[in-house]
Amino acid sequence: MAQWKEFKRLGIVVSHYRPSESDSYHMPVCVGDTLHILETDGDWYRGFLIRDRTVKGIVPASYVHIKDCSIVKIGNDESMFSKDPAIVQEITSVLREWGLLLRNLFISNKMADFRKIEEMMLKLITIRRDMMSKKLTKDDYRQKQLEATAKIDYGNMLLGLDLTVRDEDGEVINSECIGAIELFRQHRTTLERNAQRRKQPDNRLTQRHTLNLFVSVCNVICRVGDEVDVIMALYDATSGKFFSENYVIKYSQKGMLKDLDLLNNLRVLFSDLGSKDLRTVREKVFLVCQVVRLGGMFPPVDNEGKPVKLKNILRRPFGVAALDVTSILNGDISYDEDKQHFVPILPCSRNDSLESVIKEAVKVEEVTQRTHKGQGIWVSVRLLDGDLKQVKEEYPHLIVGHTAVARKMGFPEVIMPADVRNDFYVTINSGDFSQRNLGERNIEMTMQVCSRDGKSLGIRKDSMLIGRQSADVGVDNAEITHNVISVGGGADLQSEYKSVIYRHQDTPRWFETFKVAVPIEEFYNCHLKFTFKHVSENRDNKPFAMSHVSFISSDETTLADGEHDLLVYSIDTKKSSDMLAYLRLPTMTTELDKVRGDKSSKAISQGPYTLTKNNSFQITTLACSTKLTHNVDLLGLLNWRANPAKLPIHLKNLMKVDGEEIVKFLQHTLDALFAILMQNSDTGIYDKLVFDALIFVIGLVSDRKYLQFKPVLELYIKENFCATLAYSKLTTVLTNNLDNVDIPDNQDILYRSFKSIVYIMKLIIRSWLLFAALYDNKGSVQFEVSMRQLFQSIATMMCQDTNHTLKIQGAVLKFLPGVIPDLVRDKAMDRNELASLLIQMIQNVPKDRLSNQKLVFILDIVNSPLFKFAEPRQMLLLVIVEHVDIVISNQSKELDVCAKIVADIVHQTCTIPSAREDLRLLFKERDLLRTIIQTVINMDRSSSLAQDYTAIMIAILRQMSDAHYSIYLDTIPEPEHAHTYQNLADFLTEIIMVFQDLIKACVFPPDWNEMIMVQNQVFLKALRCFSQTIKEKFSTPFEQQLWNNFFHCAISFLTQDALQLENFSSSKKRKIIARYKDMRRAMGFEIRSMWSNLGQKKIRFIPELVGPILEMTLIPETELRKATLPIFFDMMQCEFYQMVRTSHGDVMNGNFRQFENELITQMDVQVEGGHGDEQYIELFYVTIHEPCAKHQVMRDQGLRFVEVIKKLLMRLLEYRTIIHDENKDNRMNCIVNLLNFYRDIDRQEMYIRYLHKLCDLHLECNNFTEAACTLMLYTRLLRWSDDHLESMLRSDNFPDAQTHRELKELLYHRIIDHFDKGKMWEKAIELCKELIAQYEFEMFDYHKLTAMLRKQADQYNKIQSETRHPPNYYRVSYYGNGFPAFLSNKTFIYRGKEYEMLGEFSSRIREVFPNAKVLSTLNPPNHEILESAGKFLQINAVNPVFKPQPQFVGKTVSEQILKYWKSNEVDMFTYSRPLNPKKTGEISDMWLEKTDLRTESILPGILRWFPVKEHHTYKVSPLENAIENMDSTNTKLQIIIEDHLRQPELQINPLSMLLNGICDAAVNGGLANYKPFFSGEYTTNGEGDEEPRRTKKEQSELIYKLKNLTTQQLMLLAEGLNVHNDKCPESLRPFHDNMVTQFNKLVDFVKTEYSIVPPQGSVCVRAQKTMSHIQFQKAHSKASLLSSYGQSNMTQDAAVTQRKTSTPEKLIRTSSGGGLFKPSIIRDSLSSPGKGHSKANIRNSGRVPSTYSTDSKDSVDSAEKEKEKKVDGPVIELNQTLTSARPPRPESKAASKSRPSSGKSKLHHQLSLPNFSGADNNQPSSINIGSQGGTVSGSVAPTLQLTSNVYVESPLAILPEESPKKVLRSHSVRGVFTSPEPEIGLRPSSHSSVTSGGNCSATNAMG
Repeated sequence: MAQWKEFKRLGIVVSHYRPSESDSYHMPVCVGDTLHILETDGDWYRGFLIRDRTVKGIVPASYVHIKDCSIVKIGNDESMFSKDPAIVQEITSVLREWGLLLRNLFISNKMADFRKIEEMMLKLITIRRDMMSKKLTKDDYRQKQLEATAKIDYGNMLLGLDLTVRDEDGEVINSECIGAIELFRQHRTTLERNAQRRKQPDNRLTQRHTLNLFVSVCNVICRVGDEVDVIMALYDATSGKFFSENYVIKYSQKGMLKDLDLLNNLRVLFSDLGSKDLRTVREKVFLVCQVVRLGGMFPPVDNEGKPVKLKNILRRPFGVAALDVTSILNGDISYDEDKQHFVPILPCSRNDSLESVIKEAVKVEEVTQRTHKGQGIWVSVRLLDGDLKQVKEEYPHLIVGHTAVARKMGFPEVIMPADVRNDFYVTINSGDFSQRNLGERNIEMTMQVCSRDGKSLGIRKDSMLIGRQSADVGVDNAEITHNVISVGGGADLQSEYKSVIYRHQDTPRWFETFKVAVPIEEFYNCHLKFTFKHVSENRDNKPFAMSHVSFISSDETTLADGEHDLLVYSIDTKKSSDMLAYLRLPTMTTELDKVRGDKSSKAISQGPYTLTKNNSFQITTLACSTKLTHNVDLLGLLNWRANPAKLPIHLKNLMKVDGEEIVKFLQHTLDALFAILMQNSDTGIYDKLVFDALIFVIGLVSDRKYLQFKPVLELYIKENFCATLAYSKLTTVLTNNLDNVDIPDNQDILYRSFKSIVYIMKLIIRSWLLFAALYDNKGSVQFEVSMRQLFQSIATMMCQDTNHTLKIQGAVLKFLPGVIPDLVRDKAMDRNELASLLIQMIQNVPKDRLSNQKLVFILDIVNSPLFKFAEPRQMLLLVIVEHVDIVISNQSKELDVCAKIVADIVHQTCTIPSAREDLRLLFKERDLLRTIIQTVINMDRSSSLAQDYTAIMIAILRQMSDAHYSIYLDTIPEPEHAHTYQNLADFLTEIIMVFQDLIKACVFPPDWNEMIMVQNQVFLKALRCFSQTIKEKFSTPFEQQLWNNFFHCAISFLTQDALQLENFSSSKKRKIIARYKDMRRAMGFEIRSMWSNLGQKKIRFIPELVGPILEMTLIPETELRKATLPIFFDMMQCEFYQMVRTSHGDVMNGNFRQFENELITQMDVQVEGGHGDEQYIELFYVTIHEPCAKHQVMRDQGLRFVEVIKKLLMRLLEYRTIIHDENKDNRMNCIVNLLNFYRDIDRQEMYIRYLHKLCDLHLECNNFTEAACTLMLYTRLLRWSDDHLESMLRSDNFPDAQTHRELKELLYHRIIDHFDKGKMWEKAIELCKELIAQYEFEMFDYHKLTAMLRKQADQYNKIQSETRHPPNYYRVSYYGNGFPAFLSNKTFIYRGKEYEMLGEFSSRIREVFPNAKVLSTLNPPNHEILESAGKFLQINAVNPVFKPQPQFVGKTVSEQILKYWKSNEVDMFTYSRPLNPKKTGEISDMWLEKTDLRTESILPGILRWFPVKEHHTYKVSPLENAIENMDSTNTKLQIIIEDHLRQPELQINPLSMLLNGICDAAVNGGLANYKPFFSGEYTTNGEGDEEPRRTKKEQSELIYKLKNLTTQQLMLLAEGLNVHNDKCPESLRPFHDNMVTQFNKLVDFVKTEYSIVPPQGSVCVRAQKTMSHIQFQKAHSKASLLSSYGQSNMTQDAAVTQRKTSTPEKLIRTSSGGGLFKPSIIRDSLSSPGKGHSKANIRNSGRVPSTYSTDSKDSVDSAEKEKEKKVDGPVIELNQTLTSARPPRPESKAASKSRPSSGKSKLHHQLSLPNFSGADNNQPSSINIGSQGGTVSGSVAPTLQLTSNVYVESPLAILPEESPKKVLRSHSVRGVFTSPEPEIGLRPSSHSSVTSGGNCSATNAMG
């Protein structure tokens, strides 16, 4: 096995590596992770992740790329840093950080920002690749760096990341290397630069003066067949003119370059471009390429097709190509070296001129392939910055020896002194020769530059040239200059220029430009000569006309720029005697009138030249010369020696010359002025005039319009200026003007002089230096005196307060500081003397005069080089600080300037080593620091000045060492004879409060991280120094407020967001720790030290400091927690041992209740705010528990306290984890846990706080009932009294409530509203009753009583009239440890939402836990599931177990009322699951397992769910299951029938479905399934241990009950079918008839198979409608539906009376159920199973209507007749006294006898009992029961005992003979309950009978 060796490297992961779980020593990594490698064995690397050093292990070597790095050891730690350039490392870090944030943008659906960041990341990756390729030039690298930093800064801004402070080159600035002021300013500069880049992200060239367009020609595709000239130039499409020189490429006839050295090197630089050539002046700029062919007019072949040599080479147009370079010039398109532009050639047609084709080419958007036919030019274009010299230095790879330069036609925006030009540009526009012979139409123009007198110039003669051209007329004796014509760059100079020829065009439009470069000494004697001739391929014709023009005008100025219309002279070839005669002829049409005079009709001619009348020739000229001018006055000044007498005129007129003309000749103008000054040095006659002219010229250069010429002037002074005596003249004139300032003529010149004082002083100093160098410092004393007098005169002038000097004084303050650098650098004045004079100027300015200008003057002095020298700086500082302190203290408008002054002073003390000790001068005479602190206190934090003054304060404090702090604090003056340090305390209080305020509300933007960290660094250092002073000087006497301020400030510092490193990215965290360390730890130790020094004073800070210190200890920094947590135990001891004054003296407090209460309150707030974690709980427990356990006195209290805090923290962390969960149910759970906790520890204010949170959460979910129940807990804390409300019980929702009663009343009203919205009207009525009692008997407020009674009545009405769906309940079990702790392995009962079925509920739960698995069965989970880490759900519906209500005992209650109680106010629930069925699958084999559940609280409650606290499981036999199913079906039938009778408008569909499902049970079998139970073969005794054995008697009772329920179901079916018959539409009539048929079959089946004979007439169904639907509605609209109150576990007695009956078919309608039944029900309602039934234990009971009333008088008569008939079975008679005013009373509790009263009628009831098989027929047939509490009267042989589990059928009750309406109103008979206390609890396993508490029994007469 290979050995591991040390291998310290930096590695980049190139592929994902995901080891298996078994490979614990392997390290999972992702692409892009950076590894710190420690060892290797060749195939594997061992190390750790840079971003997370806790992740360690080994990684395959093939997954890692090794990079060069440098190892830096800091302490015991080693750090590796990549050797990549800083910008590459920054891009890498940024890409990693953005990659994480990009995912968040996508998840939050911020797609716009996502796309931007994604695009920028891709661009940064490309830039990083290019920069690492090492193929970029220095300039390209810089451009890439600037582009990358711009994108990084913009992306950081979009993502809300920190601002990166950079310099101009994009380099990151290190805050440790610069001062705080500089750092602050760099933040602002970076912010402004980034904002500017966002506005103009790619345009960085608009402010540059000189630009160059570099063009490289890659290829030219052109099929001509002749030689070709490709002429390129820049073209302004707006003006339609070329504005650059040409670049010419010459190709041979074979398509090869004539100069092979230029192969692959066709480059041209169009230079001297400026801002005028950008978008603002030239809207559209094109690179235009003119293709000109050189050959014959036709192909050069003879008649036989053979090529022949041409005698004349003709220039003919071929085509034009144009490329739009506007975007490139404006910088809108960045350079791409790989991009080439194809410029198609637009061919010229026969009659097209080049000008027209150019205009067409720049207008057309795209040249089609069909047009250019593949012919075009491939070029690459690039924009370069700088003048020609800079470009050659910065781009040597581009500007090589063969690169041509094409300058702009005209001057560049800046004309440097060394740039000497004398270029004359000529454009031949057009000519008109239409008067010539029509055959001569191929016109060629030839231009030559000729001298006026060749002999005097001595120009070299070219014999060959003259000999060749001697044949031309007119050139015999004229001498031709040698090669001065330039067609363009890349072409040789020519002696003549020949134009392009347009075939058969006598009005050609040439539009051709070329340059004439004549030496300046020959310029005045030369002129241009143009000759015109007709040409052909093989014949050389002589010129037929000519024109000429001179370079110099008659006034000796250069020919004016612009278009000129030249005169055309015809040439008579026969007259050749005087060929120079044309020189005596006028040249332009403007001269024609002067020559003709009065002889206008006479033809103008000289020699062979005669002026033609109608021919014309136009040219355009442009002179670009630094030697020649168009202005006469300027020319006169430049040539002043020629005419000295006119010098004063020229000097005065100079100020009228156009500025643009002067700046072009700036050097010559200045030379002329100083020459005049030097020429007249003795007389001084022209001194003032020259001075005024000099001020004008310098002022012109200082003007904003010509700012670009400032470097030219400075260069002139530095290199070209040579007037050695000028200093004496200039100082003398300026001093005299100052001394005579009152003279009006001097005031304007003085103002302009001081505007130009900088350059005046430069000239003075330069002149003196030249003089001193020339004469060995002779005259130095005189110069110093003159300078001193000058500055003294300025200082004297500053004293004046007249209006005419105000402007001059302002100019002095503004411009004079500009001379200080030159004075100091060249030592023109003594520095101390200069400082003294400047101070004198400051102090001489009158008060309140030029205040702002004076401050600006001071600011300029501070920034001048003079301030860098110690002595003058100290002299100036004392004056400046005093002046600035006064201004700042007065809070004047100049605060901004003062901020700059102080900031620059502090910056100087930081950057100049010798100035550090001068910091004490800031608070020596006047305490400038204190002034700044007070300014910061009073300043608006939102203003920008607040940032400036805060930065100044930080900078001063940063510069102060510990010694500075000590000296400053010791020198704070105190009042005489004072023994305290009150002023020192005030200062410390001020500065600490400022610190705290700046920490909480930082004036700097949150993304200025570097500035904020420097601020914190300074605050930490200052607070440390202040703490020592506080401990030394303010412990005795004790300054509590100062100590308190320190603690709060220090804790605010420690807990601020900017220092919470755990919230930052790993890279940001590393940077902060490396540069500043974790400042929280240092401050925490300082706080602990201060607390320890308090001694006995600690109790004064309890409980005030509990919250802040808790916030400090919650910071997730382990060492900090360990250091500060013991403070809590110290607080506990302080309060515990505190002496409390009592009536028995001072005693020990003995508790720490204040500390405990405050800690609990603050802990709740802090943890909810996001602080605290599991580690804190453990650390808190260990830190406090151990000393408490060892403490003998407060051990018990301390340990109890620690346990309480631990439990609280666990619940709070649990709550915080869930608080932002989308599932609000989990949040409610946590809130309830906290509620219970605060209730247990009796913290009412916290308890109420969370009650409101829970209530608000319920209201968000529309859980109005639960919200009301939650507020009910609040009301239980209140009393119905007028006691004042304690603060802990107050509510922010009811701020006006002052007493218990007021708050409780308001809460009740709100709760009633919530109950009303939740349809819990019964609960609302309870509160209404309570409020009614208060209003009626306590408050006597009948208005409120009236309103409340109305509200109560409305609640009662809603119970009866409105429909509300009973809630469904569901059981949810959470198995597995993957759930939160409060859910894991627990079972809950949920109250479903309205109309929420099981499927919807289950989906809702699964949405909360999408990863949970739902168990498909109800089987209990095994141990593996319970202990697993997964999530398992078990969801099923449960049924609430009805709780009997005492108020309904003995009464018949409407089903509408009972609905509420059946599904609300319950805590018992049940569900069942089938056990393993037998193979037969019969219902008789279907055993069930039934489970009863009890919840911790009643539902509904404060939650929609509660955990199950108890559960009991037992088995149910098939027979019992059948009874339950039958009873359930009967209940559903009865409810739906009652609903239809009460609300006839209900839809019939549900009733139809239910009836059909029972009558025609095709799927489940229906009643046919119960055949085994009635056959006598069934036994409830199962096999094995399934169920305990039952006796035959018990089994018979169950079968008997099933028969009763079967009979009841048949009766209900009959009633339901009758209702369905009345409401059934005709479309459903066949369906109804089918149900009736199936019902009759069912009845026959029951009679035949089960031997159950329903009572006679009880199952009669009408065959057709007995009334219309409308009548049905009217008949049943007033029916009062009364249901017998009782189901399982209850007994019901019914009072039945005898009545006469009519025919059997006559129907009787019940009042309770509205059913139609036969009177024979009385006899046949029940069948008896045998003897002994009275003791039977029947588990459940069905129910049928318990009271009946007649529908008509006929029914009552029939009942009376029925009395006479024999009744089958015994009859029980009930006697009850009723009153006419109220319903029957409950049974009496005290009286044993009936008490009939007057007005009461005796109501006799008879109960018909069924025949019991085996019973003695001689037994009495009736039992009379009186009204004495249910006592039985009469004698009956057998004893009948009714138990709570026995169901007694009472099928019919007859009322006295009254009208039905009246009966319904006052005599409805109600069912009587005999079980006052219903059974509550789990179902017992044994089925024992529970005897009713009622007194209803019959005794056998025989004993």
